Amino acid sequence: MTSPDNFVPGGPNTGWDDVGELADDLGRLGILGLLFGGFSGIGDLLGKFGQAFFGSSSSGLSGFLADLFGWRNQTESAISYVTQDLLDAKDIMVTEIITPMSDSLGGQDIPSFSRQLLVPRPIVTATANGGDGDGSGGQTGSHQHDIVYEPVSSLELPTYKPANRTVDLTFIRVDRKMTINRMKMITGRYSSGWLGGLAAWYMGVYIWDPQLQKLRLMWGSGDVKGTISSSEQEYRLVSPTTEEVSPGHLVAVAQLQRTTTLGSTRTIAAIPQAGIAQSGSEFPAGQCAYVSNLDTLPTEILPSALNYNHRILPWVAVSRA
Repeated sequence: MTSPDNFVPGGPNTGWDDVGELADDLGRLGILGLLFGGFSGIGDLLGKFGQAFFGSSSSGLSGFLADLFGWRNQTESAISYVTQDLLDAKDIMVTEIITPMSDSLGGQDIPSFSRQLLVPRPIVTATANGGDGDGSGGQTGSHQHDIVYEPVSSLELPTYKPANRTVDLTFIRVDRKMTINRMKMITGRYSSGWLGGLAAWYMGVYIWDPQLQKLRLMWGSGDVKGTISSSEQEYRLVSPTTEEVSPGHLVAVAQLQRTTTLGSTRTIAAIPQAGIAQSGSEFPAGQCAYVSNLDTLPTEILPSALNYNHRILPWVAVSRA
């Protein structure tokens, strides 16, 4: 049922049955004329809108569109400037990581541990100087012990002697964005292995692939037994291939020695560890691992093939030019 003023119960109380009636009433009352009477057409309307919105002197539809596209271009240009300012600020705020010389001599080296931890174990001599006793003739009073260090040249560099035909892997967690193209290692003290009997010595760098869940050989050196030919020497090997790494990436420096029948492997600089093993499934389960019975560096290594040595840690590093 409709009321005399066209009010419909439950509906909006407009008094109009449709839009047509609304338009007729607006026209009859002259409201549309008041709103749009000053414009000769839609183009003039948009032109006036452009003048009000953009502050332009253009008129008509074409002027409005030109102003609209010009405003868009100005906005894109402003966004571009702001973006560049943000990038410049990022470059200013981010400081490149430089490796301290106490860790490694190269500022872009990422070592397995600080070089200053390669401290020889000193030989000590204790001398007791008796103090004043109680008068009975015995040296029962306080006394002092002097620790005498032997000359540094005679001290033993902490080293590790790798097993024959065994790939030793030393893991390094990357702490900066860089392109790896070289690795470093330090040879151990002179021993029988330096006199001969080494058939081949291979070095390489592996990259952990989290998608494939395996170690991938980035670069293998080939036989370098003639290059790594001196004891107690830091060696740098440059790779013809590169790898882009970021903070958190896991890499591993590898070495493999093969001896002749009566030969011996050569020692490498390393420090002893406490022998703490992992109880969970975190990878890697230790910083030093190995794979036995190999003659060359494999192109890939699965985690299940690794054994861990929790008692030793070689000094190695990855780096860039």
